Amino acid sequence: MRLARLFWFAPVFGFSLACTGLLGEDTADTSGGPDACKWFRDQDGDGYGDPDKKDASCEKPPGYVANDEDCDDEDPRTHPEGTEVCDDADADEDCDGDVNEDDDSLEPTEWFADADNDDFGDPEDSQRSCDQPSGYVRDDQDCDDDDRDINPDGQEVCDGAGGDEDCDGLVDSDDDSMASSPLPTWYPDDDGDGFGDPDGTTQKQCDAPSGDWATNDDDCDDGDRNVNPDESEVCMNGVDDNCNGSADGCGLTGDISLGSADVKISGTTGSQLGVALCGGGDIDEDGRDDVVVYAYHTTSVGGAYAFYGGATGTLRDSDADVKFSGESGGDSFGRSCALGDLTGDGAADVVIGDSGYDYSSSYSNTGRVYLFSSPLSATETSANTIYTNNTGTSDYIGGTLAIGDWSGDGRNDLFISASGADEVFADYGTISSSSGKDIWGINEFEGALDYSGFLATGGDVDGDGSDDLVAGYAISSVYGERGYIYLMTGEFGGSGLTLSSKADAVLEGDTNTSGVIGSGLSIRGDLNGDGYADLSAGDSAGDGLSSNSGRVHVCFGPWSSGSILDCEVLINGASGSYFGATTEIIGDENGDGETDLLVGAYGATGDVAGSGAAYLFRGPFSAGTLSVNDADASLNGPSGNGYVGATLAAAGDFNGDDLADLLIGGYNINGGAGAAYIVFGGGL
Repeated sequence: MRLARLFWFAPVFGFSLACTGLLGEDTADTSGGPDACKWFRDQDGDGYGDPDKKDASCEKPPGYVANDEDCDDEDPRTHPEGTEVCDDADADEDCDGDVNEDDDSLEPTEWFADADNDDFGDPEDSQRSCDQPSGYVRDDQDCDDDDRDINPDGQEVCDGAGGDEDCDGLVDSDDDSMASSPLPTWYPDDDGDGFGDPDGTTQKQCDAPSGDWATNDDDCDDGDRNVNPDESEVCMNGVDDNCNGSADGCGLTGDISLGSADVKISGTTGSQLGVALCGGGDIDEDGRDDVVVYAYHTTSVGGAYAFYGGATGTLRDSDADVKFSGESGGDSFGRSCALGDLTGDGAADVVIGDSGYDYSSSYSNTGRVYLFSSPLSATETSANTIYTNNTGTSDYIGGTLAIGDWSGDGRNDLFISASGADEVFADYGTISSSSGKDIWGINEFEGALDYSGFLATGGDVDGDGSDDLVAGYAISSVYGERGYIYLMTGEFGGSGLTLSSKADAVLEGDTNTSGVIGSGLSIRGDLNGDGYADLSAGDSAGDGLSSNSGRVHVCFGPWSSGSILDCEVLINGASGSYFGATTEIIGDENGDGETDLLVGAYGATGDVAGSGAAYLFRGPFSAGTLSVNDADASLNGPSGNGYVGATLAAAGDFNGDDLADLLIGGYNINGGAGAAYIVFGGGL
């Protein structure tokens, strides 16, 4: 009986052990309560069960586990040991209750910069974030993120520079996918500075030839490694160091004493050398421009001196290459001069005026003009052509002269003032070589314009291909002492012209009884770079800032016919300086490709008070108001009361360096001996 009772109890005891988990690993380890056995569904097989899907069987059902820690039993990547990642669904991959950036264990997506917008990223430039930053992509295969044509989809080409256009680690001919053309051109680089010789023998191939070669032709001197586009310009060494064809920031700057001018020409005691100047013409055809200076009291009739280009240092009037002398009856021979080819032989002719010439005792101050044609001898007393007036009196023929192709026939024309007759006479390129010829009244003088005093030509204001002419009344009682300037455009022939029928534009002076706007005229260049010649006009007695400070007007071409000019630029001088007594558009002084302006102020403080000065203003000009303080350089008279700047001229290229040089007179220097100064342009 006792044995039977024992066998009855054995199955019951075995069940209790199984539910306690003591019989093996696949039993639930519980506290033995009513739910002593619990299993949780592991649908995604990640080893973690779904707390909402449980089974109380004593034995573990298939697909169940003994824990309930899975927060997403449909995703095997989501469980307590999962890695938190960025996703748009805000999934909690590690089941810690925090998602995306809120979870400290997050590893954000790495994004790579795509600066060239080719959809390939720069492996060296990345940032991590859940959201894609602007300008970034997931790809990191770009090997040049500055060039959109270089990426794994690019086409390998032979560029001679080692570029890996398809980012496969192979370049140029080492890459089988390289395009067959084009092949680079190699230029010899004999000085090894990385810049090729444009005139050297070239080679076309993918890889660099043996030796020093470059894929550019930018070297302007392949024999000097210190001359190439990467160098800095060194002024005044005669070399275009950076190969850009200009002088960059070089040029005349600051205060410059004319006592140290490149060329100084001195007169003799009392001669007043420098009262008149002219330049910009090549008399001896040596490729350099020459100058002519006038000495008022050299002889009883005056004298003029030609100095050929290339001279340097200190000279005297006696060192002149040519001395021109007037004739009996004259007393101001040389008071005006002009250089230009009037005979068509290629050499500059010299035209000299003697406005005080007396034709006879009955006809005083009729004036006369002399043309000396090349070749010239050391002493010239006989002109090839003489312009004279046999009948008029006090016409002052030849007070000012100007040369330019006004008639548009390809030959220069000569303009001669007759201030006493209020006329301008023009010889339209029909210059005769008949010595001593009186041509007044002959058809070679084809026209007269009512006018008084000052002339300028040599520039094309309206863009029609022919030079234009300006004539000025410095002071005119007819026009209320204001001064007027008249523009006559070219391509016109005929005689008997009057201002009312021919003047295309007028510039009126300020209402000022001491104004002299009709003097100091120049139209020989384009100051604002628009392709049209411009006008510079001085008013040395105008009250710009204070009494006799003077001013200069710059009027940009083109001008509409019949217009009253409203000049775009006004430059004011200093008090009492008589700024604008002369102006000259001189050309390009520093080689920057722009046209520059020179202005005289004979009352200015140069080296000493009242010595006079000339001021260089470098183009291009823009509309507005300037002052003498805006000048790029001040060329100062070396001694007091020298009247430096009372006369100016464009010296042309006197020293042969392709830069415009400056010619400045000071006729009262050294107690009236006078001097003329040539300052070389300050370029390369």
